[in-house]
Amino acid sequence: SNFTYDGVDSTNIVNQTQRPWVRLSIPLDAIQEFRVDTLTSTAEEAGSGGAQLAVTSPSGTNRFHGRLFEYVRNNAFDAPLPQWGTPAVWTPSLVTQPEAEQPLRLNQFGGSLGGPIVKDKTFFFLDYEGQQESGGLNSLACVPDPSLLATASNPVIVNLLKRNPWPAPNLPVASDATGCPNGPNLSATTNFTNKLSSGIVKLDHNFNSNNILTGRYYIGDSTQSFPLALTGGGLLPGYNTVTPTRVQLISLSLVTVLSPRTVNEVRGGWIRFAEGFYPQDQSFNPNTIGLDTGVTSPYDFGLPVINVSGFAQIGANSSDPRNRVDSNWHFIDNVSFKTGRHDLKFGYEFRRTTVSQNFDHNYRGKLSFDSLGDFLDGTPDGGSQYSGYSNRNTYENNHGLYVQDNIRISSKLTVNVGLRWDYYGVVGEKHGLFENFSFAQGLYQTNQLYQPDYNNFGPRVSFAYDLTGKGKTVLRAGYGVFYDAMSQDLLMGHLPYPSYYAPGPAYSGVGADPISVGSANSTPFAPGSPVYGGVSPVPDAFGVDPHMRTPYMENYNFNVQQSLGSHATLQVGFIGSAGRKLYRFVDLNQPSQAQIDAADIAAGASLSYGVPRGYSALYYIYQEQAAAASNYNSLQNSLRIHEWHHLQGTVNYVWSHSIDNASDGEDFEPNQAQPNDSTNIRAEKGNSSFDIRHRFTGNFIYEFPSPKGKWEKLTGGWGLNGVLTLQTGQPFQLNYNFEGDYDGSGNGDGRPDVVGPIHYNQHDPLNFLDLTSFAVPCTLDGTGTADTNCIPGTRHYGDEGRNALVGPSFKNFDLSLFKRTALTEKVNLEFRCEVYNLFNHPNFTNPELPAFIADAAPNGIN
Repeated sequence: SNFTYDGVDSTNIVNQTQRPWVRLSIPLDAIQEFRVDTLTSTAEEAGSGGAQLAVTSPSGTNRFHGRLFEYVRNNAFDAPLPQWGTPAVWTPSLVTQPEAEQPLRLNQFGGSLGGPIVKDKTFFFLDYEGQQESGGLNSLACVPDPSLLATASNPVIVNLLKRNPWPAPNLPVASDATGCPNGPNLSATTNFTNKLSSGIVKLDHNFNSNNILTGRYYIGDSTQSFPLALTGGGLLPGYNTVTPTRVQLISLSLVTVLSPRTVNEVRGGWIRFAEGFYPQDQSFNPNTIGLDTGVTSPYDFGLPVINVSGFAQIGANSSDPRNRVDSNWHFIDNVSFKTGRHDLKFGYEFRRTTVSQNFDHNYRGKLSFDSLGDFLDGTPDGGSQYSGYSNRNTYENNHGLYVQDNIRISSKLTVNVGLRWDYYGVVGEKHGLFENFSFAQGLYQTNQLYQPDYNNFGPRVSFAYDLTGKGKTVLRAGYGVFYDAMSQDLLMGHLPYPSYYAPGPAYSGVGADPISVGSANSTPFAPGSPVYGGVSPVPDAFGVDPHMRTPYMENYNFNVQQSLGSHATLQVGFIGSAGRKLYRFVDLNQPSQAQIDAADIAAGASLSYGVPRGYSALYYIYQEQAAAASNYNSLQNSLRIHEWHHLQGTVNYVWSHSIDNASDGEDFEPNQAQPNDSTNIRAEKGNSSFDIRHRFTGNFIYEFPSPKGKWEKLTGGWGLNGVLTLQTGQPFQLNYNFEGDYDGSGNGDGRPDVVGPIHYNQHDPLNFLDLTSFAVPCTLDGTGTADTNCIPGTRHYGDEGRNALVGPSFKNFDLSLFKRTALTEKVNLEFRCEVYNLFNHPNFTNPELPAFIADAAPNGIN
């Protein structure tokens, strides 16, 4: 149940056209084998490594066999929270007291049983795993003092306050109507839970020695409740995101021996993944307190997102509720046969993937108040709400053909050559609800967003050469081209930073089932009076390049493996990849620097500057493209020790560098898919967001010699297991979090200028980066720091490079003590005591998290 992947961080080599990963929890007991299959897989399965990782579960035998296990984690075993930095230099307004350690309860339990149904013919295998997890997360916040809230006069607000939307302050810091000028006054603990049950049923039937049928059914149910704070808010108790998930898998395979040299394998399968994201307070109908948000469907119930200037956000994340069901049908027929020096394999593969989705982002609405007084009076200063029928149903049919030949040239040399052709069907929408955009036609309805691509031929070649013929020195090398299917999520799951609702071409403000947006009324709340009005079509659009082609990766490697005696092996290798036609999206309506200058100078001192947009009927016009590129190169070294004086282990060191101009197909962080300046793509070339320059890992298992004698059961079977991980930090960048339009682009998340040497302080997370080296991308007039204080003609795109900064490093050592005891000939007991982070070393997250943006102005614009 423990394995390592040569010490390589998998995020370093995963295809940059990353699509959402499906979480498929497989009980450890149900895993018998990991198999790598380099040619019968699509690049969709392969990532950039070009290899399908197949999981094979064990089968029953003529003897009954099974296992029971219980795994416990509890904070009662934890060390105190680690200390760091020099408390004397901490800014009192930032940290008022150490955070209290919060509870953690984790129980994983289960078991497996296998055996015969009909001896030598039919066998079964059952497996179950359960998980119960709960704990608390700390956060510091500013909340209004109850004495201030007691002055509320608006009847709707009075009813709202009866629900205690903010916890009472618990830190000795005063708050006033503007917030907490001397630092947070609340140390909040938000509870989280995760409950999981999963199981596998497997049957094997031998019709005869030449025909074996295998069937497997997997089901996993989980429900998580967690403070999903993708926008940096929603950390207060009561506003978690509840995520029910169900995964089901059915697979059948028939292996037929056609002749002593020919084997045919037919596999078919179905996977269904259903998951929803709902606000913890979804049962609350705002109309019951007189807050008429216009929502009538219980699906969209829950408190709106409410932001009062200076205080913590109340209401669950704005992206709730949403849910989707993904289904995948898979069929493959694989023929293998041997002839002379050749091991041939060829076959056909079919996949059909469908997605049914509801995407009610901001359907609960959001409200903003410039002051606590405005909130208590029930008079919003801004806010919006989206509405419309958001159910969309997409599908994609994919076909693949492949052939490969494993040729034993000699006893020293083996060569593997192959070719795979993939056709990825054009993604369609069941009810024809796709919209595309062109400047000539504007928004138009279409059943085909882009042209099919029939040119996806992927050659692969590799060899293994035993230099001496004695198995002491082996050379290996390989090259392959791997194509990647279009992710349906890229057509209906976007949340670009500048616009608030532009999920993709499946959603627009025109055509059938359009999406609309309303704004908050500026009048005081009154029971039963609508909160939102002025409903109109969404002002933004998301299209697809109709000439888009299939993304692909070229992967190459060369390594030398040298035996060092009978107990050690050294491997040194170069591994790299080049990604082409990778996914990203641009803003077709974004102004160029020349347009920004002209508009800025024309506005002059009137302060009526407006962002120039060439197509005035819409504001943001996004387009999905397959036009990004990447390069990854690495030197990977591994020393393995096996069965040397009861010790086995592996030491790995990887130097790598990944460069691209788009690290993802989606902007989970700014500028990972959308350029800062869509008119100057070259400026986006930089470190990949997952780039880790140095990584060292080591693991070992040492089993103490077992003495003989009457105390053998007590003194024997002991061992130690350890894992050491050291790695440099991952890149990030600073972006303005809508503090103002300093660069004139209208995007609100522009990057700053670098005006001095960049200095880091790895030992003080509160002052990790010296912000005096950065400045707004305009010249301020000296009278203020708002974007209206930019001197006309000085606005420009910031020169800070994409992913130009590096986050904190990571250091960790885990150790476990175990004992195995044979109770009887057929029954064994294993005890393990595991210690995570043995030396209690503090590790700090990348500044991009938890808000997925590193704000350039948390301490003031200047």
